[in-house]
Amino acid sequence: MERTRLIETKASFVVVAAGVLASATGTQLVTVDTWLAGLIPFGLTIATVVVSSAALWPRKLDIPSARSLVDAWVEKDEPVENLEDYLLEVKAVEVKLRDDQNELRVKLVKRAFRLLIASLAAALLVATLNAVSPVLWSDDVQQQRVQPPASPQAPATP
Repeated sequence: MERTRLIETKASFVVVAAGVLASATGTQLVTVDTWLAGLIPFGLTIATVVVSSAALWPRKLDIPSARSLVDAWVEKDEPVENLEDYLLEVKAVEVKLRDDQNELRVKLVKRAFRLLIASLAAALLVATLNAVSPVLWSDDVQQQRVQPPASPQAPATP
């Protein structure tokens, strides 16, 4: 149970960090000139939230409930040792199923961390490109650079 809580805490952190990243950079990175490049970090952030949410999604364990155990064993004329063996087997199956679920959650949280780092790196890259070289992105700047030279002859005045 403790391992499950630790994994869920990490997945929750990733969701919160992705939300902070999206809210801090989302509107600034998507501009008229850089909308496509600005969508890359946004898409990575959405993927981060989806993968983290998958890690947090509640899962059901297919184990007998306490009521079904009582109902199955209360009227049986079995020795106590058989009941103890059965309870140990039920507990062993529960631990194995929980461990299997935790392994899947760990893989998802690792993927989410990688996506978060990629999203942060992409956001920093796009922000840097926006700040340093608007010439690369803007059609207006490109059009202003390529203007036909002025005519060497002045128009005749009457």
